[in-house]
Amino acid sequence: MKTILVVEDDDDLRVSLADIFRSIGYSAMEANNGLAAIELTRIYQFDLIITDFAMPQMDGYLLTKQLKESGERALILIFTGFSKYTKDDFFKAGASGYLEKPLEIEILVFKIKELFDRKF
Repeated sequence: MKTILVVEDDDDLRVSLADIFRSIGYSAMEANNGLAAIELTRIYQFDLIITDFAMPQMDGYLLTKQLKESGERALILIFTGFSKYTKDDFFKAGASGYLEKPLEIEILVFKIKELFDRKF
């Protein structure tokens, strides 16, 4: 079973996304910011990390960059409604995919399957 880490500071959205992923057959864990996500990656292995861009303490761009520089092998999908970075910046930092808010669940699920198909 593939494991997804959902990194989102909005509690309702984070819990909803994790519940949706579990309902379609993935294992899902949650972190409410980038620092908490880094701690979880030190303990658990994830196939995919889905992260919001705008979060307190550490944004999704810095999270992605730090994880990839440390050798993290999980795919990383960034989503955002606002960013000072461009889509290309996210890919240069190591992101595997990018989506804009508001998230459409069908598109998100399709993108996840597409990323997994590409990697495995």
